[in-house]
Amino acid sequence: MQNWTRREFLRTTSVTAAGLAVGGSLLSCSRQPVLDPRKVVLIRDPMATGEGWSINAGAVRQMMDCAITELAGVNDVGRAWRAFFPGITRTSVIGIKPNCVVADSHPGQLVSHPEVVDAVVQGLLQMPVRGFGPENVLIWERWTAELDGAGYTVNKGSEGVRCFGTTEAHEVDLDDDVGYDKDCSFTSLEDTAYFSKIVSRECDFLINVPVLKQCGVAITFALKNNYGAFSTGYPVWKSIGEVFHTEFAQRIIDINSAPVLRDKYKLVVGDALFGLKEGGPAGPPQFTHNGLILSADPVAADVVAMSILADEGVDTARGDYLDKAAEAGLGMADPNQIHRVYLNAEGTQV
Repeated sequence: MQNWTRREFLRTTSVTAAGLAVGGSLLSCSRQPVLDPRKVVLIRDPMATGEGWSINAGAVRQMMDCAITELAGVNDVGRAWRAFFPGITRTSVIGIKPNCVVADSHPGQLVSHPEVVDAVVQGLLQMPVRGFGPENVLIWERWTAELDGAGYTVNKGSEGVRCFGTTEAHEVDLDDDVGYDKDCSFTSLEDTAYFSKIVSRECDFLINVPVLKQCGVAITFALKNNYGAFSTGYPVWKSIGEVFHTEFAQRIIDINSAPVLRDKYKLVVGDALFGLKEGGPAGPPQFTHNGLILSADPVAADVVAMSILADEGVDTARGDYLDKAAEAGLGMADPNQIHRVYLNAEGTQV
């Protein structure tokens, strides 16, 4: 197993199958999805990537379809995605947050790959929600320039899948930028920060698409990806700088406990095609894993991702902040309580 704002233009049930043994499949042909709050799906396909860090988009799409149907416990791709967005309507906006840090200034960085995000988008567009289309999807980051540098197609228009950052670039604030929200803040250890208007005003639901990387606190994955959702200072916006990297456990809890994030995030779709195990969080890919990690629980997703890094020799001792995040009610950190499901390229459990 180790190897293998549309608003500008438009105006879960958590149950476990009775009698199911931990490690058994929840995939079902029943009329209703069966969502297991402890579940993390890991799917791998050796054909997902190739030489020169290339990606087989078709294989990634197939992996995504298999993983989401397994996670939702229903055999239809569209219904599987729909299961994670209770109350969704034709005017709802789903925001997808990849990790494209410094891709604008340092080519070749390990980022959440456009092929993975596109597979998410294509799945969302199959949901049985009348009137839901590409305009209901917004791919976002802290800076538009990072998305552009990571290979995403920037689109600030009203048609198609939109893709842009909170601001154009670091210390750049253009007239058409969304910007940060002075009315949506949080406080952490007496420091105040403000969330992007993309989070507070544009999106009804959020999907977290982190990428598998090491950093000074062992791992940057689902929880830490939200460092791209806010900035310090008002009215002069600043980067988060070093302040939010001190007393990290409390910072990560304060950020991810904010209702504007906690209530809107419904799913983690982790990009584990490649990984970075030294010198992170910025740097080029260093090993191939050919995987995707899906879960509705960000802490559990981080625990599973960290186990992959540990297998690659990463010192994960500072990852104990995940236990504190679990104690704060953000998810499950006990490996023995996480329901891991491993799938091969055909979607069969291994």
